[in-house]
Order: sequence, then C-alpha cells, then structure tokens
Amino acid sequence: MIALMVYAAALVIVILHFTKFWSNRNMEWIVLVAPVIVFAVNILDYLKILSASVVCPPDPVCQDQG
Repeated sequence: MIALMVYAAALVIVILHFTKFWSNRNMEWIVLVAPVIVFAVNILDYLKILSASVVCPPDPVCQDQG
C-alpha cells in the first residue's frame, strides 16, 4: 500500500515537472529526489521491510486475510 502511494506521488511530481510547475517555483530538486525515494521504497518492499507483516501482527486471523 505504501508503494502505491509513493508511485502515485511520483507520477504527480513528473506531471508537474512537465507543466513547468516546479521550475516556476525554483523547486526542480523535487524531480531529483522522487526517483531516490521510489528506489528506496522498492528496495525496502523487496527486502520485505515494508510488507503486510509490519501492519499486520503475526496472528492466525490476520495472516488468513493476506
């Protein structure tokens, strides 16, 4: 779920980049920071640091749901 929110935010950042929103406000650095954050989330998700086990405690009821 966190990964989807990060992807959505990255998409908004890219769209605002192409509409010159960031350059008009001297905030082009956001376009450089977004890929770093997306990469970090991907790595943490791959290593299972960001996963359902963080949100869901290890009990049988919660494990059956996903």
